[in-house]
Amino acid sequence: MRLFLLLCLGIFSLFSCKTPSYTPEDFPEGKITFGSGGGFTGIYTDYVLLENGQFFRKSSNEKEFIALPKIGKNKVSQVFKNVTTLKLMSLNFNNPGNMNTYVKMKIDGQEQEITWGVPGPKPPKDAKLFYKILMNLVKNKKS
Repeated sequence: MRLFLLLCLGIFSLFSCKTPSYTPEDFPEGKITFGSGGGFTGIYTDYVLLENGQFFRKSSNEKEFIALPKIGKNKVSQVFKNVTTLKLMSLNFNNPGNMNTYVKMKIDGQEQEITWGVPGPKPPKDAKLFYKILMNLVKNKKS
């Protein structure tokens, strides 16, 4: 009987500690949205990294976000620290073109968007570096 109670308690605690899942639309904390698109087709592909590690992809011709494998806690923490280190929340660069690349950040209630396009002026090197870091996450998590 004692074994049965321990087993039930263990199963209950396992399910009660599960981290809640969110969608990009209802996540209450920080998130980074990035992607590219435009041109002849006008199709954009968005990726969203939530501060809890959930990772999503959505093309503008799809109705819903597709969940990608979760990103590890340390890696997510480093990505969000990079925003501060590279001073991206204070970087004002909005130069869209025919083909656009963008990074949108929502952190601690503040929002910032950086957009650049071709043709158009070159983006700041820190924005381009950060986008490359984010796209490396995509390359490692494609599904």
